[in-house]
Amino acid sequence: TFEQPLSSTTAHVTVENGAKAVLIGCVFRGGGTTATPVVDHPAGAATDVQVAFCYNATGNTLGSAADVTMTGNI
Repeated sequence: TFEQPLSSTTAHVTVENGAKAVLIGCVFRGGGTTATPVVDHPAGAATDVQVAFCYNATGNTLGSAADVTMTGNI
């Protein structure tokens, strides 16, 4: 579970260019309303970051399809 206070406007997870990440079965909750997605990968290939079967309870966008590969998330 990744949780942030309501006043936070940053991403829960930020993956820098060149890095790779796989997030499976995660729960994201809290966080203030923001234009920044929950999983932020601002540069690099979408195949470098995989988010699968996660639950987004933040009210914010989970990720950008151009930057993150997403499968089976709710």
